[in-house]
Amino acid sequence: MSKLSGPILGLAVALATGFGATFLALGEGGQQLGGLRSGPWTALPDTGEFMLNPYSNAYVARAALLQLGSAEGIRFVARTDSDGATLDRACRYLVAGRTPTAAMWTLYATDRENRVIGLEGRLAFFDSANVQRLADGGLEIRSGPQARAGQWLATPGEGPFQLVLNIYDPVPVSGASAKTVQMPAIIREGC
Repeated sequence: MSKLSGPILGLAVALATGFGATFLALGEGGQQLGGLRSGPWTALPDTGEFMLNPYSNAYVARAALLQLGSAEGIRFVARTDSDGATLDRACRYLVAGRTPTAAMWTLYATDRENRVIGLEGRLAFFDSANVQRLADGGLEIRSGPQARAGQWLATPGEGPFQLVLNIYDPVPVSGASAKTVQMPAIIREGC
Protein backbone atom coordinates (compact mmCIF):
# COMPACT_ATOMS: atom_id res chain seq x y z
CA MET A 1 0.00 0.00 0.00
CA SER A 2 1.26 3.40 -0.87
CA LYS A 3 1.25 6.42 1.40
CA LEU A 4 -1.50 7.95 -0.78
CA SER A 5 -4.05 5.15 -0.37
CA GLY A 6 -5.11 6.28 3.14
CA PRO A 7 -5.87 9.91 2.18
CA ILE A 8 -7.54 8.81 -1.08
CA LEU A 9 -9.73 6.34 0.78
CA GLY A 10 -10.59 9.03 3.36
CA LEU A 11 -11.50 11.49 0.58
CA ALA A 12 -13.66 8.86 -1.14
CA VAL A 13 -15.52 8.10 2.10
CA ALA A 14 -16.03 11.82 2.79
CA LEU A 15 -17.36 12.48 -0.71
CA ALA A 16 -19.67 9.45 -0.62
CA THR A 17 -21.02 10.48 2.79
CA GLY A 18 -21.55 14.11 1.70
CA PHE A 19 -23.23 13.26 -1.59
CA GLY A 20 -25.29 10.50 0.05
CA ALA A 21 -26.56 12.79 2.79
CA THR A 22 -27.43 15.48 0.24
CA PHE A 23 -29.25 12.96 -1.95
CA LEU A 24 -31.30 11.77 1.03
CA ALA A 25 -32.13 15.35 2.01
CA LEU A 26 -33.31 16.06 -1.52
CA GLY A 27 -35.16 12.74 -1.89
CA GLU A 28 -38.75 12.31 -3.02
CA GLY A 29 -41.05 14.82 -1.43
CA GLY A 30 -38.27 16.74 0.29
CA GLN A 31 -39.71 15.59 3.60
CA GLN A 32 -36.30 15.81 5.25
CA LEU A 33 -36.22 19.56 4.58
CA GLY A 34 -38.73 20.50 7.26
CA GLY A 35 -41.75 19.48 5.25
CA LEU A 36 -45.30 19.27 6.52
CA ARG A 37 -47.06 15.88 6.58
CA SER A 38 -50.78 15.20 6.96
CA GLY A 39 -51.72 11.58 6.26
CA PRO A 40 -50.38 10.69 2.80
CA TRP A 41 -49.97 14.38 1.85
CA THR A 42 -46.65 16.23 2.12
CA ALA A 43 -45.84 19.88 1.51
CA LEU A 44 -42.84 22.15 1.75
CA PRO A 45 -44.34 25.40 3.05
CA ASP A 46 -41.11 27.40 2.84
CA THR A 47 -40.23 26.66 -0.82
CA GLY A 48 -41.98 29.83 -1.97
CA GLU A 49 -39.81 32.04 0.21
CA PHE A 50 -37.45 34.57 -1.38
CA MET A 51 -34.43 33.60 0.73
CA LEU A 52 -34.64 29.82 0.40
CA ASN A 53 -32.13 27.62 2.20
CA PRO A 54 -29.66 25.87 -0.15
CA TYR A 55 -31.15 22.37 0.33
CA SER A 56 -34.72 23.48 -0.38
CA ASN A 57 -33.47 25.49 -3.35
CA ALA A 58 -31.68 22.40 -4.70
CA TYR A 59 -34.80 20.24 -4.20
CA VAL A 60 -37.00 22.70 -6.12
CA ALA A 61 -34.42 22.86 -8.94
CA ARG A 62 -33.96 19.06 -9.03
CA ALA A 63 -37.73 18.47 -9.16
CA ALA A 64 -38.15 21.21 -11.82
CA LEU A 65 -41.05 22.73 -9.90
CA LEU A 66 -42.57 26.15 -10.31
CA GLN A 67 -43.40 26.81 -6.67
CA LEU A 68 -46.13 29.06 -5.38
CA GLY A 69 -44.97 32.08 -3.41
CA SER A 70 -45.57 31.79 0.33
CA ALA A 71 -48.35 34.40 0.13
CA GLU A 72 -49.96 32.66 -2.89
CA GLY A 73 -50.48 29.14 -1.61
CA ILE A 74 -49.03 25.75 -0.83
CA ARG A 75 -48.60 22.56 -2.88
CA PHE A 76 -49.43 19.20 -1.25
CA VAL A 77 -48.37 15.96 -2.96
CA ALA A 78 -49.49 12.40 -2.18
CA ARG A 79 -47.42 9.52 -3.55
CA THR A 80 -49.15 6.89 -1.39
CA ASP A 81 -52.66 6.10 -0.25
CA SER A 82 -53.70 6.55 3.39
CA ASP A 83 -52.41 3.03 4.19
CA GLY A 84 -48.94 3.84 2.82
CA ALA A 85 -49.13 1.85 -0.46
CA THR A 86 -47.71 3.56 -3.56
CA LEU A 87 -50.40 5.07 -5.81
CA ASP A 88 -50.70 2.91 -8.95
CA ARG A 89 -52.52 3.85 -12.15
CA ALA A 90 -53.96 0.33 -12.44
CA CYS A 91 -55.90 0.84 -9.18
CA ARG A 92 -59.05 2.71 -8.23
CA TYR A 93 -59.02 5.26 -5.41
CA LEU A 94 -61.45 7.37 -3.45
CA VAL A 95 -60.27 10.82 -2.34
CA ALA A 96 -62.67 11.70 0.46
CA GLY A 97 -62.88 14.27 3.22
CA ARG A 98 -62.23 17.95 3.57
CA THR A 99 -59.69 20.32 2.10
CA PRO A 100 -57.95 23.09 4.04
CA THR A 101 -59.77 26.41 4.22
CA ALA A 102 -58.65 28.50 1.24
CA ALA A 103 -59.90 30.89 -1.43
CA MET A 104 -59.44 28.15 -4.05
CA TRP A 105 -57.82 24.75 -4.61
CA THR A 106 -57.00 22.42 -7.52
CA LEU A 107 -56.54 18.64 -7.53
CA TYR A 108 -54.89 16.73 -10.39
CA ALA A 109 -52.78 13.64 -11.06
CA THR A 110 -49.22 13.66 -12.39
CA ASP A 111 -46.59 11.09 -13.19
CA ARG A 112 -43.40 11.07 -11.11
CA GLU A 113 -41.86 13.64 -13.48
CA ASN A 114 -44.70 16.08 -12.61
CA ARG A 115 -46.44 15.79 -16.01
CA VAL A 116 -50.24 16.01 -15.73
CA ILE A 117 -51.97 12.77 -16.71
CA GLY A 118 -55.52 12.40 -17.97
CA LEU A 119 -57.61 11.53 -21.00
CA GLU A 120 -58.03 13.82 -24.00
CA GLY A 121 -61.34 15.58 -23.86
CA ARG A 122 -61.81 14.62 -20.20
CA LEU A 123 -61.42 16.97 -17.27
CA ALA A 124 -57.83 16.48 -16.05
CA PHE A 125 -58.39 18.25 -12.72
CA PHE A 126 -60.93 19.31 -10.17
CA ASP A 127 -61.04 22.64 -8.39
CA SER A 128 -63.10 24.22 -5.67
CA ALA A 129 -65.34 25.85 -8.28
CA ASN A 130 -66.28 22.66 -10.18
CA VAL A 131 -66.59 20.00 -7.47
CA GLN A 132 -69.85 18.79 -5.99
CA ARG A 133 -69.76 18.86 -2.21
CA LEU A 134 -71.49 16.45 0.12
CA ALA A 135 -74.13 17.70 2.57
CA ASP A 136 -71.47 17.97 5.31
CA GLY A 137 -69.16 20.06 3.09
CA GLY A 138 -66.78 17.21 2.34
CA LEU A 139 -65.95 15.83 -1.08
CA GLU A 140 -65.65 12.47 -2.83
CA ILE A 141 -63.59 12.16 -6.01
CA ARG A 142 -62.81 8.78 -7.53
CA SER A 143 -59.75 8.12 -9.66
CA GLY A 144 -58.73 5.23 -11.84
CA PRO A 145 -57.96 4.12 -15.38
CA GLN A 146 -61.63 3.57 -16.35
CA ALA A 147 -64.62 5.89 -16.12
CA ARG A 148 -66.60 5.73 -12.90
CA ALA A 149 -69.89 7.16 -11.72
CA GLY A 150 -69.76 10.50 -9.95
CA GLN A 151 -66.72 12.73 -9.92
CA TRP A 152 -63.92 10.87 -11.71
CA LEU A 153 -60.27 11.83 -12.21
CA ALA A 154 -58.68 9.81 -15.04
CA THR A 155 -55.37 8.08 -14.33
CA PRO A 156 -54.71 6.12 -17.56
CA GLY A 157 -51.46 4.35 -18.33
CA GLU A 158 -49.20 2.23 -16.18
CA GLY A 159 -46.99 2.73 -13.18
CA PRO A 160 -46.97 4.98 -10.15
CA PHE A 161 -48.54 8.41 -10.03
CA GLN A 162 -49.06 11.19 -7.52
CA LEU A 163 -51.95 13.43 -6.60
CA VAL A 164 -51.26 17.16 -6.33
CA LEU A 165 -53.49 19.46 -4.29
CA ASN A 166 -52.65 23.15 -4.68
CA ILE A 167 -54.20 25.38 -2.02
CA TYR A 168 -54.41 29.03 -3.11
CA ASP A 169 -54.58 31.88 -0.60
CA PRO A 170 -54.86 29.47 2.35
CA VAL A 171 -55.47 30.13 5.98
CA PRO A 172 -51.88 30.06 7.33
CA VAL A 173 -50.42 26.53 7.29
CA SER A 174 -47.39 26.88 9.52
CA GLY A 175 -46.25 26.52 13.09
CA ALA A 176 -48.83 25.09 15.49
CA SER A 177 -51.60 25.02 12.86
CA ALA A 178 -49.49 22.71 10.65
CA LYS A 179 -50.33 19.79 12.95
CA THR A 180 -54.06 20.29 12.46
CA VAL A 181 -54.21 20.70 8.67
CA GLN A 182 -57.27 18.82 7.46
CA MET A 183 -56.58 16.84 4.28
CA PRO A 184 -58.71 14.28 2.45
CA ALA A 185 -58.01 10.55 2.83
CA ILE A 186 -56.92 8.50 -0.18
CA ILE A 187 -58.53 5.05 -0.03
CA ARG A 188 -57.64 2.22 -2.41
CA GLU A 189 -60.86 0.61 -3.65
CA GLY A 190 -59.29 -2.12 -5.79
CA CYS A 191 -56.94 -2.89 -8.67
